[in-house]
Amino acid sequence: MPASQPIHIIQQTPPRIPVKVNSPPTMPLTPEEKERRRWAAQRQSQLEKAAMLREEHERQETKRREKVEQERLQREEEEERKAILQEELRSAALRKARLERERREEEQQQLQELRERRRLEKERRLQHTKEIERWRAEQMQRAESQYSEKEEERRRSEEGRRMRIARMNEELFSTSRTDKMTGWVTVQPPNALAWKRRYYTFELGHAESKMLLYGNPGEVVKPLDILPLYGRIDSLAEWYEGFEELEAISHSFALRFVDGVEWRMFADSAEEKDRLLVLLSEAADITL
Repeated sequence: MPASQPIHIIQQTPPRIPVKVNSPPTMPLTPEEKERRRWAAQRQSQLEKAAMLREEHERQETKRREKVEQERLQREEEEERKAILQEELRSAALRKARLERERREEEQQQLQELRERRRLEKERRLQHTKEIERWRAEQMQRAESQYSEKEEERRRSEEGRRMRIARMNEELFSTSRTDKMTGWVTVQPPNALAWKRRYYTFELGHAESKMLLYGNPGEVVKPLDILPLYGRIDSLAEWYEGFEELEAISHSFALRFVDGVEWRMFADSAEEKDRLLVLLSEAADITL
């Protein structure tokens, strides 16, 4: 509300009679005239004093109204400032609450996504475990089936081998035939990777029984290797008796000595292998 305009009161004073300069001398004033003039001067002084009091009152009143108006304006400004501050605080509180709500919603969403990922990962692990178990069961079943087949094949092979060896033993030792105690064999000595083809002969004589290996039939004077056999052989082993690397080599077998030394060999044919096994078993005095 605008400040009130100060009210100025115009004091009307009685007109003064101008004094003529260089007027001619007047008659002396009578007591009544003097009294009238004194009363008029006194009245004039009272009027002027009243006017001054009214002006001072009006000035003080104007000052008071201006102060009241200023205080009102300050109060309005303070209230407006407080209202703006409260609005800012309310907006800040709303913004903080919104951000907090969004943060909680984001954390909840992240937690839900984490739980979902863990659930899917657990399901994948369970599925993978089931597949592994199923694959393992199939492998075990296949291995058992293959083992059964190999066992059956091995059993038939052992029976045929025993029958062939029996016939070969009868053929070799029913008559004295030294030509049946020589032949060719490919050997792998202990701690060697290379296979070497050798011409072999046997010397049978119980404690003196041995197998002699030569480079060829024309050089039978000095053997390249001599294998003492009597009482020295632990077993004549097939590939499935701890020599799996011989499975892919036809007509192969191994000599296992009592001192742990091992020789691997293979013949040119199944018949040659059977004959060689019979000679080795006879020389070593072991039963096939």
